[in-house]
Amino acid sequence: MWAADRLYNAAQFLVFRHVEPEMIRQSLKRREPAPATAGEHYSGDLCLCFMKDVLRLAAAASENDPLNDGIRTLMTDWPLSAVGLECAVVPGPGVMENKTLRLMYLDRVVKHNDRQALQDDIVKNGLQDAVGIHTQLLPIDLQDTAPA
Repeated sequence: MWAADRLYNAAQFLVFRHVEPEMIRQSLKRREPAPATAGEHYSGDLCLCFMKDVLRLAAAASENDPLNDGIRTLMTDWPLSAVGLECAVVPGPGVMENKTLRLMYLDRVVKHNDRQALQDDIVKNGLQDAVGIHTQLLPIDLQDTAPA
């Protein structure tokens, strides 16, 4: 319910553009405590995976919109949902220790060609483990993801 409420608030701010930045910050506050278990990450992802769409629409309306910063800040605790948002979120144990969520996360990294996520050795090793010797199956080159 917490994640659904945040998505609802973000969608409201997308429509009602003349909201004070402080109200956006208060409505999109990070969850305390941050999600720790696989179940918390997955249940939050059911709604928060749509934040990409809200952020894309908000950024198209105005790149300097406080809603953009509010969404990016909120998403720092939700690596499964933050793939492709350029938030540089490193997945923690709640995601990477669960086989299903780890594969879901890695699939999203590949799908979105998330170069920031690929800077992390845990993510690169996870992709390498997932495809084994068949790295040609990946649409990205793991050797080409070193920091510039």
